[in-house]
Formats: sequence, C-alpha cells, structure tokens
Amino acid sequence: MKKKTVIILLSVLIVFSALFYACNSPSGEEQSESSIPHTEEDNDKISELEAMIQAILKDHQVSEAEKNKQIEELRAELDKLRKEEEATDKETEKGTTSSTEFKYTITNGMANITEIITIEENIVIPYTLDGYKVYSIGSEVLSSRTVKSISVSSGIEKIDWFAFKNCTALTSVSLPDTINSIGYGAFDNASSSFVLRCSRDSFAHRYAQSYGITYDIT
Repeated sequence: MKKKTVIILLSVLIVFSALFYACNSPSGEEQSESSIPHTEEDNDKISELEAMIQAILKDHQVSEAEKNKQIEELRAELDKLRKEEEATDKETEKGTTSSTEFKYTITNGMANITEIITIEENIVIPYTLDGYKVYSIGSEVLSSRTVKSISVSSGIEKIDWFAFKNCTALTSVSLPDTINSIGYGAFDNASSSFVLRCSRDSFAHRYAQSYGITYDIT
C-alpha cells in the first residue's frame, strides 16, 4: 500500500514539474525570434555614414585634402559594418551591401578599376579595395546618366582614356594631387556645367588648362 502511494505521489510530482516547465519556458516563436540577428541598427548606422559622406562632398569650405581624409575614415567604418553584415548572411554576394560596386583586376599587387556599377548620384572612388591599393581608373569604367559628382580618393595615380565618357549628368570631379596621368577624353560629354576640382599647379590643374576644361582650385 505504501509503495502504491509513493508511486502515485511521484506521478503527481512529475505532472506538476512538466506543467511548471511548459508555463515558464519561452514559446517556440520567441526562441526563433531571439535567434534572428537584428540588423536594423546597423542599417541605420550605414545610412547615417553615407549621408555624412554626401554632406562632406557638398561642403566647398573644406579643403580637398581634409575631405578625402574624412571620407576615407567614414568609408572605413562603412566597410567594417558591411563586412559584419556579410558574416551573418552567407548568401549575400560581394558588393550587394552597397549601391556602388567596383570591379577590378590586380596588377603588381595593385587594383585597377575596370567597371563601376552604381545608382548613386554622388560617388567616392576609394583608395583601397579589399585591401588592395587602387592604382588606376580604367577606360570607360562608368557610363551613367545619374552620377552627378565623383570624388577620387588620395593615393590613386592614373585615369585612363574616356574613363567617365558620356556621364551626361556629371557636374564635378574632385581629383587629388596623387593623380599624375589623365587620358584623353576622360570627361567627354559631361554636363555643360562640368567643373574639375583640383589643387593649384597639380597635374589635374594643368590637364584642365590644356583641354580648356572649367576648373575650381580647392
């Protein structure tokens, strides 16, 4: 009799334990939600950094050197955030986290840009891509009716023939002092209000003078 009573009590305890666990454990839906990485905050931060870059590009009171320095720092933060996002999503293809994609080849350990795909109005061409120093911007890399301004980062040295040909909305290109070669027709068929922004006595300055291109000394 005592043995039967003990068995009944144990059974009751097991049932109450099961009920207590079911009531206090998180539901299947809540567990699933907590396992999903939240990227809204990262996306907001990326948008904020991109807006800061655009504001710097439009600020004519800041020197070109200072602009490039600030933009490079912001793009470094952007790259870090985007790499973290890619790590959480193995299906994300390279370049899809940004609205601008740079295709390039490697020669002597340096990147040579062969194509720029973008839907942005204002773009910055970085001085590094995936850890490779960008040496040159190739021929006819960009043919876009939407791009209005381009800022080439300090460190890039060469722009090939017809690099930005037929960018009919292009109103300005900012070039650093490190540019030492610009091919013929690099800015052909740009906007009628096109201006080349550069430093006094730089290669870009002399190029603009040689080809009768309107320039702005920064």
